[in-house]
This record gives sequence, structure tokens and C-alpha cells, in this order.
Amino acid sequence: KQIEGLARIQCTQREAAAVLRVHRDTFAAFLGTHPKSQAAWDNGLEQGKASLRRLQFKNAENGNPTMQVWLGKQWLDQKDKTAHIG
Repeated sequence: KQIEGLARIQCTQREAAAVLRVHRDTFAAFLGTHPKSQAAWDNGLEQGKASLRRLQFKNAENGNPTMQVWLGKQWLDQKDKTAHIG
């Protein structure tokens, strides 16, 4: 649960190792030899991304113009127009 939670908030493996009070190489080796822990890490990373995306869309739906423009550029291939004079 703790490994998944650290991944969910997008900790790096180095940061997770520090929280767990182990060397980053030890943490990486642990993930490499414990498939369930690696799966928890991977799942946490993806859950965190989905959670952030959900919040971004919610902000856009609630009328945040900055988020609306940003999401339009990311997902709808919208661009700022540049005026050329001369």
C-alpha cells in the first residue's frame, strides 16, 4: 500500500526510497525481484496520472479558462494564432 501510495503522488524511486529509509538501489532491486510490488508501483503511477487528469478536466468544466485553453491545445490540437504584420 505504501509503495502504491508513493507512486500515486508521482514520487521518483529515489524519493520513495528516502521515505522508506533504504538506498535507491535497494528499492530498485526490491521492485525488480518482487513482481507484486512492481505491479503496485506501476499501478500507483497510472492511478496518480488518472487522478490528476480528472482534476484538470473538472477545473475546465467548472469554467477555469486557463485549463480550458491548455486542454484544448493538448487534446484538440488547438493553437494560438500568430499575426504577421508586414
